[in-house]
Amino acid sequence: DGELPGLYAACRVFSYTSPEPRHLHYSPLEALTVGAPVLYLRGSLLDRLAPGLPGGCADLAEMRAKAGALIAGDAALSADIRGAGPAILSHFHPDRARAAWAELLGGAS
Repeated sequence: DGELPGLYAACRVFSYTSPEPRHLHYSPLEALTVGAPVLYLRGSLLDRLAPGLPGGCADLAEMRAKAGALIAGDAALSADIRGAGPAILSHFHPDRARAAWAELLGGAS
């Protein structure tokens, strides 16, 4: 577990191929947290949380093309994708979770 953040931070690209619109694994969020450029499919939960970001891919062919560019060292694409990560991560901020639970429970603490 101690090595995982460093592995994510060192990778040139993290491809998350799940198309699920209502399910998300921890791994792409962990990778986003340490600044890895994360690619994912449009229509997936990552895309639904923050649509239109540069890490979104229409299909696996586009994902492969973007991954190839990132592996080859496309610094501009990497910076664009990394810069968009906070738009996704903001949905998982503890204050946002607390507010959602408070609303669901009618303000009970």
